[in-house]
Amino acid sequence: MFRQRDSWICIGTGEITISCTQLAPNFTTFLQHSTESKLRLLHIVQNKDMGQLADWIKHGQAIIVSDGSYKNSIGIAAVILEGPDKSCCLTFQATAPGSESDMTPFCSELTGILAGLLMIAKMVEFFNISSGDITLACDGLSALQQCNKETMHLHPDMACYDLIRAIRHLRHRSPLK
Repeated sequence: MFRQRDSWICIGTGEITISCTQLAPNFTTFLQHSTESKLRLLHIVQNKDMGQLADWIKHGQAIIVSDGSYKNSIGIAAVILEGPDKSCCLTFQATAPGSESDMTPFCSELTGILAGLLMIAKMVEFFNISSGDITLACDGLSALQQCNKETMHLHPDMACYDLIRAIRHLRHRSPLK
């Protein structure tokens, strides 16, 4: 495999082992070319020095603050990922998935949590983070509680079952605490 202008040329047979991080010169480009449909709910507003944010995650000094909002049957969330000195941050917005009848403040809060965890998962992948800690802050106490109840059985009839399941899955597969 070799690069020719803006394309990669593959010749021969066998498995392609190049990772997505090798194709992207920076984190923003990596996100823009992500094939995960879940990331379509994110709209990046601002980012600065993503390498510094990755270091803060590795050293347990990063925080994600999420705030969901619900009005006129529309659910959205704003999310900020930053470190201790607030010199660099990543801010983004997420639109709650589903129809108007699915929208609730609870759904908006869960959307913010999910968006934050999706962004962290992409940072873990891009920066090869194998361990670290991150603090998640949200004013939706019931949303945080549902995401932390690992032993509680999920049932498809539960409110926002799909969001809670996705959040628990991301937490389970993450190398971070």
